[in-house]
Amino acid sequence: MKKRTKFIFIPLFLTLVTIGVFYFLYYFKPRDINTINLPELKDKEFNLTKKDYIEDFDYAYDTLNQYYPYFKINKELYGIDWHYNK
Repeated sequence: MKKRTKFIFIPLFLTLVTIGVFYFLYYFKPRDINTINLPELKDKEFNLTKKDYIEDFDYAYDTLNQYYPYFKINKELYGIDWHYNK
């Protein structure tokens, strides 16, 4: 390798390693839950009827029934029949 090439690659390599170390240290540092600034939740009244809850449950159940592939496996392994328990 030529001298000129070494003078280019060595600082470039050291710079990339330094950036990688700082990124790694920042990414894996412990987070304190008190330092996260979340907006306050406002007290709201939810005037939902029993019919609204049933509609929400049916929607969630139909979605899971369509996309969740493990209902039959859970029945075979653990004896829990999710379709019967609906």
